[in-house]
Amino acid sequence: MIRINLIEGGQKRARATRGGDLLGSASVTPSLKIGLLLVAGAVLLVFGHYFWLQHQADQLEHAIHAAQVEQARLSALQQDYNENTKRKQELTARIAVIEDLKKNQSGPTDLLQTLARTVNGARQVWLISMSEKNGDVTLVGNALSMDAVAKLMNELLRSGYFRDVQLKESVQRSVAGNDTAGAFNFTLVAQRPQAGKS
Repeated sequence: MIRINLIEGGQKRARATRGGDLLGSASVTPSLKIGLLLVAGAVLLVFGHYFWLQHQADQLEHAIHAAQVEQARLSALQQDYNENTKRKQELTARIAVIEDLKKNQSGPTDLLQTLARTVNGARQVWLISMSEKNGDVTLVGNALSMDAVAKLMNELLRSGYFRDVQLKESVQRSVAGNDTAGAFNFTLVAQRPQAGKS
């Protein structure tokens, strides 16, 4: 007699329809296998792209940190440069003051030398005092005649050291017993040119 086991065949079919071994089963089609491989490839591609982006983010973070370190270094250099520039300006101003003082230091010497040359050229004139205030030089002296005072005024103008000479006062002193003879007391005001003007 022939026996057919229907139960076993039914179980095999049930196992085949439940999925069992998907890749080894004859019921899995090649297109399903390709689809599964594409999904796995896509997942790998997404993870690969994620790790690549993570690597790029790390590189950018490292570059930002390096730029911040460089910015701090350059900021310190700029501060040093600004301090040195300020110090240079202060020193330049000090040098200018020193040079101006040296130039003005020779001023009284030049004035006295000019006066000595002019008084010697004018003859018959004696200076008693000299004072200077705000560029005005006041000369007080004696002369034997008004011609000698006029000659002194011309010599002062011709020296180039003064731009304006004015007779402020002139008084004749009489000699005892002779009203026509005597010395003249005079006061002159001469203006020196201001710095930068001629």
